[in-house]
Amino acid sequence: VGTIRMLMADEAQFVQNFLTVIGLLFSILAGNAYSALYQQQEAIYFALFQEVSEAKSLLEQTTLVCQGRPFYQLLSTKPM
Repeated sequence: VGTIRMLMADEAQFVQNFLTVIGLLFSILAGNAYSALYQQQEAIYFALFQEVSEAKSLLEQTTLVCQGRPFYQLLSTKPM
């Protein structure tokens, strides 16, 4: 209670302490928001990487399967 009376007596110090606490809370909030958004972006990046890897693997497997087919040479030499 004594500390509050002392702070209330000096209004400029009270305002300065209030702004310092608000600034600290904002910094914590901004840090948490940045961390959450970074983790979300990282998860999207890894999911996209896995999808592209699967598509590349599927394309390679399709190429290997179709190499023995008679129409493969026709398709591979045809201009697009």
